[in-house]
Amino acid sequence: MSKIATPHDRFFRAAMTDIRVAREFFEYHLPLLIKQYLEWDSLALCPNSYIDKSLKLSASDILYRATIAGQDAYIYLLVEHQSSPDELMPLRIWKYVLNIQSDHQKQHNSKTLPLVCPLVFFHGKTAYPHSTDIKDLIAAPADLVEQVFLKPFQLIDTHTLVDEDLKQRHWAGVMEFMLKHIFARDVLPYLKQIMGILRDLEKANGTDYIVTMLNYVLVAGETASPEEFVETLKKELPAVEGKVMTIAEMLAEKARLAGINQGISQGIAQGVQKSRQEIAIRLLQAGQSPRYVADITGLSLKEINTLQSKNSN
Repeated sequence: MSKIATPHDRFFRAAMTDIRVAREFFEYHLPLLIKQYLEWDSLALCPNSYIDKSLKLSASDILYRATIAGQDAYIYLLVEHQSSPDELMPLRIWKYVLNIQSDHQKQHNSKTLPLVCPLVFFHGKTAYPHSTDIKDLIAAPADLVEQVFLKPFQLIDTHTLVDEDLKQRHWAGVMEFMLKHIFARDVLPYLKQIMGILRDLEKANGTDYIVTMLNYVLVAGETASPEEFVETLKKELPAVEGKVMTIAEMLAEKARLAGINQGISQGIAQGVQKSRQEIAIRLLQAGQSPRYVADITGLSLKEINTLQSKNSN
């Protein structure tokens, strides 16, 4: 294949790096709206290539930087020399476009993305027979694709969630409720609000789920009274009583370390790390998986495995 592809590639790149050739090509092939906003004197060749390594022998690309509607933008031209048309071409093009935008954002530390106008010049032995629209590649009914794909993502912002609505959904609702209020100065009042729900979950064989949530609250939240926290759990949630001692120790250790070397940033950092490690050890001893403990404590899986190894000897 290389004997066929190489001359195509060399000729194409040599031609399109000549600004006179590129300008005439773009003047003829670009969409009318793009041409109306394009500042033609701003066209500048970029050295970047975005072709997949596996496709280097059958494709070439050229990237031009330009000013369109007063903003930085790019014109991306892909030339295909394949004898067999690629049915997934729209997906490849979108990957290249996103890579161009990502590179631009990193280089300029920008909060916005540039417009990229992609063109594909197909140079095969037969006409290109496939769709140029990525939506046609989605395995779903057309009406669903139109409503979901390439639309603004659905945002679930905890700040807009209504507590009473969350309390109506006992399983996912309590998760969202605690995530919403985890940054409060004291999470205990919020935990008390959902104790009735937690008791219902306990009766529905949800003890493990409750313990998972409490572990999260202990690690990520704060409470003004660790003793009251423990007593509340003992009274309201008998099924976690076997875990209460571990919880009490975690709270005590967390409170103790939080007060050590206050004002000394290095000491605080060391204390936080030690606290995480000790909490991790207790969770491991309670039978939690390394992956779960890593997610809860923020320690790496490698650190968790090392702690588990040390404490199993």
